Amino acid sequence: MAGDLQRSRIMTSTPRLFRAALEVTLGLVALSACATNGNRATDRPEVALRRSSAWTTYSFALPRVIGPTAELQLKDGVLRGLMSSRAMDVTIAATEANGFGPGGPASLKITERDGAVEVDGLWNGGPVHFTFGPTSVRGSAIVARGRTGARELSCGYQLDRLDPSGAFVGSSGCSGLPQETRLEVSPAVRKMLSPSELAVFLVAALASPPFAPQERL
Repeated sequence: MAGDLQRSRIMTSTPRLFRAALEVTLGLVALSACATNGNRATDRPEVALRRSSAWTTYSFALPRVIGPTAELQLKDGVLRGLMSSRAMDVTIAATEANGFGPGGPASLKITERDGAVEVDGLWNGGPVHFTFGPTSVRGSAIVARGRTGARELSCGYQLDRLDPSGAFVGSSGCSGLPQETRLEVSPAVRKMLSPSELAVFLVAALASPPFAPQERL
């Protein structure tokens, strides 16, 4: 009789034990899926820049913008904080932006023309020009002064194609041979930011690029 009672208890508890085991299994599967996606798995929209095998990714949870060497706040048209571990503070309007980039003064003219946004002026105290179009990104900017000693370093981009995911792809050169380059801008980021805010942020990101291991700086 005692054996029958014990068997009854085991049978009664079996569904609960099965459900618990199933929940643990599903949890492990979910963790495995996240691990498969790599360190960039996130529920926040992103801007990501890849040059060769080197990545820099910025996640947006406004007013905060976070990257591997960035801790920024974008609020009321002001982008300030750390970029490339250096202080920056830029005030952004519809047609201009002024302040300081992480490597020097910033004074930008912003023009929307034929579906593209053009940025001209100074960034990090040096000349900058970018055209951000619906299917291409082209231009150049000075990397933060002091990063490579006394020498100024300019990075140029020619991203002339869209891949099936909507990323801009092409090449960029900062030092030595051009590197295969990919720029991803989440559609959600485009909705969060005004065209001028997005353009200024992209200038800041492209002027703080990840460097490929084979590049000599």
